[in-house]
Amino acid sequence: MLTKKKLIRRIDIIFWSIIIIRAIIEIIQAIQGGDINIHFVTDNHLELLSIKDSIYISFSTTVFMLFMFSFFVIASLLQNFYLTFIYIGVRIAYKKYSKEKLDKIDFKNNSYYRDIISKYSPAVLSYIDDFKLEEKDIVATLMSLELKQKLTIKDSIKIINDSEENLDENEKYIFKKLKSNTLKNINMLEFEENVKKDCLDYNLLEENKDIKKNIIKKLIFNVFVYILIVVSFSNFPDFFNNIPNKNIAMILLPVIFILFLIMFIFPFATIVYIRSYYIMNKQNPYIRNKKARNINKKMEGLRNYMKDFSQLSESQYNEIVLWEDYLIYSVILGQNSKIVKEIMEKINA
Repeated sequence: MLTKKKLIRRIDIIFWSIIIIRAIIEIIQAIQGGDINIHFVTDNHLELLSIKDSIYISFSTTVFMLFMFSFFVIASLLQNFYLTFIYIGVRIAYKKYSKEKLDKIDFKNNSYYRDIISKYSPAVLSYIDDFKLEEKDIVATLMSLELKQKLTIKDSIKIINDSEENLDENEKYIFKKLKSNTLKNINMLEFEENVKKDCLDYNLLEENKDIKKNIIKKLIFNVFVYILIVVSFSNFPDFFNNIPNKNIAMILLPVIFILFLIMFIFPFATIVYIRSYYIMNKQNPYIRNKKARNINKKMEGLRNYMKDFSQLSESQYNEIVLWEDYLIYSVILGQNSKIVKEIMEKINA
């Protein structure tokens, strides 16, 4: 099941693997072609050096190696110019988009809440909690369906009552996948669409009316930042030439390349970033309304309560009769990886 989190992680790995491998290849080719000459100090010469000189040589060599590697990484980023600014733009857009979905309470909340929020399905509560859906939410949905006596989860997952009465759309989606024996091939985007529909039916979401306003603010801010970068780059050579200690000056030399890289890529990355941010919000413009914010506050209180006063993170699935809804909450709040792993193995069997 490919979730958004997994997709972003794969994009990170693929992009940086391409850049670093390309940089290493360029370094090897430069050494073989004689563009870079590496000289080693022999043991006889090393004996003649003082401790201070030895430390200085070691430090200078390390700085030089880091500088050369940084140079070739930057060169690799420039050689893969279009890929680089697309990656940077999309990555920043996703981060901003995800962060703006949340509220202050998601980052700092010390309250406790103990009651069961029984009206809503696990996936709805999970989505209201952090606007993300992962494998744990599939597992929590199956656990909830078992409590509703729709299925059993033992050695395998089996249906005992195929009626879809009184189920949310997202629960029906999972149930239908189980009926058709395609549970392991769940499309997380389809699952999310069903969850969003349930949230809208429960009147938990509202459209973010500040999208265009936020885009204008981001555009103005990025133009201002770019002007600062250009000014810094244009004044850096004078600052560099006025440094009395040339060793320190050489250490700061990579800053010029970094500023140049940023100045070169920044406008294109900004265009991709704002465009991606707009598309993401166009596809999903919803944020929590007042009712959902109150539910989210309770969810954060439940997370704190279960984390500090229970042992649900250590509970096994066969204890579901004892804990019931609390055990499901421990799954959707990301505090019980054991059950997720156990049931995912049954799904993928």
